Amino acid sequence: MRRVQTNKAEVYTYYNFLTKDECQTFEDYITANRERSTVTIPYSETGYNVTDFRTSTTCMLSRWDDPIVNTIDERICETLAVNEKYGEAIQGQYYEEGQYFKPHTDFFAPGTKEYDIHCKHYGNRTWTFMIYVKAPLEGGCTLFHDLGIRFNPVIGSAVIWKNLHEDGTPNEQTIHEGEPLIKGSKIVITKWFREKCM
Repeated sequence: MRRVQTNKAEVYTYYNFLTKDECQTFEDYITANRERSTVTIPYSETGYNVTDFRTSTTCMLSRWDDPIVNTIDERICETLAVNEKYGEAIQGQYYEEGQYFKPHTDFFAPGTKEYDIHCKHYGNRTWTFMIYVKAPLEGGCTLFHDLGIRFNPVIGSAVIWKNLHEDGTPNEQTIHEGEPLIKGSKIVITKWFREKCM
């Protein structure tokens, strides 16, 4: 992993984390097993309606669906040196032309209903590990607004960031968005980690 130069958050890149064959396997599976993406935060708190916040589709990748999922899951945990018991199941997200994910954070904001629901047993999300499985021909960048950093999708590469400060409070500056696709399609796989064992 290589740390991105910013003192506002811990952000890393990892090029060639997945091979082209591994990416193709995930692309095939996610493309064939996806449903409308959802969000946990109430739409009344985002200022967007139900169809204007996250327009992608999602595939829930269980560790037991295929040996490759288990292998990549373990590789992610080893890279971060975090016990797998703290990790959520891997997800796959598929974006077509024109689709996007409006600015959001991966942590759950304390004092909100989503925090009370999703952090009661396992605590907040500590790390995000996102891998580009398929890159669009144009658009679809991952933009961190407050950090002033934009990542162009590169097949097989990962972007990793810590969602919390050292004292466990949310790092508000990790707000990010999946910019609209202009041409082609994009697929990412994402794994989140929690403060407590799942």
